[in-house]
Amino acid sequence: MANAARNMEVVSSEVTEAPGLLTVISNHIKAREKFLEIAEEEERQQDAFKAAFKTELFHGPFKTAYDMHRGSEWVKEQITTSITWYISKFREALGKVDEELLSTVEERMWKLDKEYQGAVDAAYGEEEVKLRRVERRYDELSEAELEALMAVCAHVCVTPEEAKNKADYLLTHVRMSNMQSSHLEAVLKAMKEGA
Repeated sequence: MANAARNMEVVSSEVTEAPGLLTVISNHIKAREKFLEIAEEEERQQDAFKAAFKTELFHGPFKTAYDMHRGSEWVKEQITTSITWYISKFREALGKVDEELLSTVEERMWKLDKEYQGAVDAAYGEEEVKLRRVERRYDELSEAELEALMAVCAHVCVTPEEAKNKADYLLTHVRMSNMQSSHLEAVLKAMKEGA
């Protein structure tokens, strides 16, 4: 937060003639600070999740075991892949011999997959729910920060001094933000419109 205050002081003292630029820069600084806070929280939650499941194994079908620290989606994918592999082997063995038996086996295998998918969710419980909640918030605030940066990039400057202030701000923040090619396009378009 101290960085945001210092950035605001610098911006406020340099950008007095352009409240539009000051506003979009201020909005970006606020969005960036919120994003950095959630990024730290997301990292803490990831670490807690990995620690909680560091040595845990989920025992799946066919005497398989999966490292739980990789997350439920990975474990579920591995289980489905394993079941799919076994179904393909049953198709090879029974496909031309007994279609009815093959159909029954496939039905039971997919039922088994569904049961294991539910068991995976239960095994992870609240730990993964908390992690996914923080990850969703991380994505939201990342997007908000990028949108705020886009507003700075797209701001059309009306004076050379304002353009210099915008360039100075972007040069100091481009390394810290995940600037996309669309941001550069917005800067160039704004420069063209302001010329």
